[in-house]
Amino acid sequence: IIMKNDVLKAIHYRRSVFQASFTEEEVSKEDILSILEAANAAPTHKRTQPWRFVIFRKEGLERLGTELSRIYKSVTPAEKYTEATEITMGKKATQSNVAIAIVVNYTGEVPEWEELACTAAAVENMWLAAHSLNIGGYWA
Repeated sequence: IIMKNDVLKAIHYRRSVFQASFTEEEVSKEDILSILEAANAAPTHKRTQPWRFVIFRKEGLERLGTELSRIYKSVTPAEKYTEATEITMGKKATQSNVAIAIVVNYTGEVPEWEELACTAAAVENMWLAAHSLNIGGYWA
């Protein structure tokens, strides 16, 4: 495959980076804002920009982990529930320096699938922006 420019290279070489490979290096506020600005550049029908992002850092990651564990326990059928998974759900949130929750705010102006699709496009822009900044992550 011939990669003719940096954008094509980024699309081709971007990969998920999982917690085991995370570093302790801080992700700067400037880099987070750059990633969010890239998301906001995604195409939307009628400019609805239905995506919303919630940034978790430091103590917020602890609260996120606690909430993810609570949700897992409350929605998982008893026959599928394991305490180990509940603990893992909470622990994963604290293994990074920042987490970005992605929310679709359906406007009703266009079909829901379109707003979901453009939110996914915003997430892809986030991936490519993070990659360009040498920041790893994954979609979970």
